[in-house]
Amino acid sequence: MSTGFGLLILAQLALAIFIIWGYMHEERFVAFENKIISKLVSKSARKKLRLIIGGKQKREKDAA
Repeated sequence: MSTGFGLLILAQLALAIFIIWGYMHEERFVAFENKIISKLVSKSARKKLRLIIGGKQKREKDAA
């Protein structure tokens, strides 16, 4: 068994475990995703994303 093949098997096993954990702990996984997204996305892009998702527009529509 070569080192590359061993690393590939280890990466696939880690991915499978991560998927199973994400399925069992969905709320924590979503919180983790949001945390990563908020760190990666700039402030102006976050505003655009909020508008696309319906953050401000939805509130303005409800107030009208």
